[in-house]
Amino acid sequence: MQILYRRSPVKTQYMKKICYLFLLIITCQCAVAQDVFVTMPYVQIGSTPSPENMQLLWHTPDTDATWSVEYKSNSKQEWLKAARITYNTVAVKSIAPHRVYHASLTNLAAGGVFKYKVLKNGKEVFAAEAQ
Repeated sequence: MQILYRRSPVKTQYMKKICYLFLLIITCQCAVAQDVFVTMPYVQIGSTPSPENMQLLWHTPDTDATWSVEYKSNSKQEWLKAARITYNTVAVKSIAPHRVYHASLTNLAAGGVFKYKVLKNGKEVFAAEAQ
C-alpha cells in the first residue's frame, strides 16, 4: 500500500514567504556587520593566559567611534562592562588603515560558556557566545 502526502498550497506559500523573510533578515544583518567591522569580533586567550580571563578583539575602519563591550557568564547574571578597551592602528602599504580593538573579559567561569556583545556608539552591533 502506498501512502501519498498532499501538500497544502497555502502552507507551501506561507513557508516560502517565511524562508524569504529569514534570508532577507540574515542578509541585512551581515551587510550591517560588514559595514561596521573589517574583521568580526573573536575571542582569544590573550597575552596573559588564565582560565577566568579572555580577550575579545575586532577590527574596524580607521574612524572614531565610542565602543563598549558587555558580557556575562550565565543568564541570571547582570551584564558586566569590559573595564577598558584599547586599540592599535594598523597602517601598512598593502591594506587600508584600520584599527584592532582589544577588550578584556575577566572573572569568567573557567571552562564555562559566556555571552558577549559589542556596542558602537551605544547600539549593539554584534552578539555571540563562546566557551
